[in-house]
Amino acid sequence: MKAYALTLFAIVLTLVVGELTGLVGIFYPKVVRNQPLVNPVRVASVDGDKFTLEDGRVFECITGDLAMVGNEIEVQADSPREYTVAVEVKHFICPCFQGLIRIPLIPQKIDSYSRRVVAGAKVVSERP
Repeated sequence: MKAYALTLFAIVLTLVVGELTGLVGIFYPKVVRNQPLVNPVRVASVDGDKFTLEDGRVFECITGDLAMVGNEIEVQADSPREYTVAVEVKHFICPCFQGLIRIPLIPQKIDSYSRRVVAGAKVVSERP
């Protein structure tokens, strides 16, 4: 029994020291699908600096770039006529963030998407 406890202690100590020095990785990435946008709205069309939402509102971009605008965006009011446009951006999960020896014991949750503000906009026309 004493030899078993000593062996177990040596294994745990090796894993802890290996994790602290970066030689042994006991964590593994577990990608979780999340929705970072609070109130996502579908984009119906983009025409130059103007974009139309599915609910009929039309906005004009005053700062930023609409190149990252995808199917869904979040439009948040900063003032009565000015809004912030945010999109969801997929994270790159690098598989090499662990040590030389990887022993996958403990999952580490990583969100697959994050929220990024890409533009400022003003209202051109409200809902019909």
